[in-house]
Amino acid sequence: MENPEKANEEFYIGWQPMSPVAQMRFTRKISLLILVCVLFIASAFVYFQKGFSSSQFEYGDVTTISGMLTMTPFPMLSVNHGMDMDGQAVIQQIVLVGAGKHGAEAYIQQVEKKYGGQLDFSNVTISGFLIYHDGHTLMEVKELVPANPDKAPSTIPFTMSGEAYGSISGEIADPKCFFGVMKPGFGKPHLSCAARCIAGGIPPVLKSSTASGEAHYYIIVDHDGNPCNYSILPFVGDRVFLHGRIKTSGDWQFIFVDDLDKIVRVPDEMAYEGITCNTIQH
Repeated sequence: MENPEKANEEFYIGWQPMSPVAQMRFTRKISLLILVCVLFIASAFVYFQKGFSSSQFEYGDVTTISGMLTMTPFPMLSVNHGMDMDGQAVIQQIVLVGAGKHGAEAYIQQVEKKYGGQLDFSNVTISGFLIYHDGHTLMEVKELVPANPDKAPSTIPFTMSGEAYGSISGEIADPKCFFGVMKPGFGKPHLSCAARCIAGGIPPVLKSSTASGEAHYYIIVDHDGNPCNYSILPFVGDRVFLHGRIKTSGDWQFIFVDDLDKIVRVPDEMAYEGITCNTIQH
């Protein structure tokens, strides 16, 4: 005998033009729920995603700048922008890097062989692509020409001032990628690229942030002021504590690390976007 309850159950066959009313209502509810979930997930993704960096790389847009070339500890161009209100010279230090994942030193040495003399402390004119972020500038060198090949190098000393001592935490990165060539140019996703850049002669930089989010950048050298790229390689992309003297040259700061064998990684529970230790003592 036929069951009356079973007889009233809706049954849908795929080739029918419309599904039963109950099934249509159920499908509508599920579709609406899925749509709400998708919109919520998409909104959360957009809200929590970090914005793009304001760093710039003017690739293809050649800029020509003249200034004094210094080679120690890394190739830099000192550009005099006149005097400030106190009568002090306003010097901009542009870090020079080579094409790809290389420093500029090898190319400058080729230019020195061409002109038959050292260019350290010489006035030069450089053409290349500017890279800049947070008030600091680099240039990927395309061409370097001595301003006066027959003139002896300048005797103006390369000076650093404002010595202090402290313990600073931050992330070690290569400034070329971080300041504009790659986005993002920091953190674990960029680790292998940053390591190759630093191994290629690009100066390592420590990025440290204050509690208010203000960023400070320190070019890392050893205790005697010499490049220490290979000693830093195991810590690239990590947040670390660096201890040593801090000096200023132009608009860049340098940290002379006391002991490269005693660099301390910041524990995971302390790794956050902000400064973890800033005890610089003048």
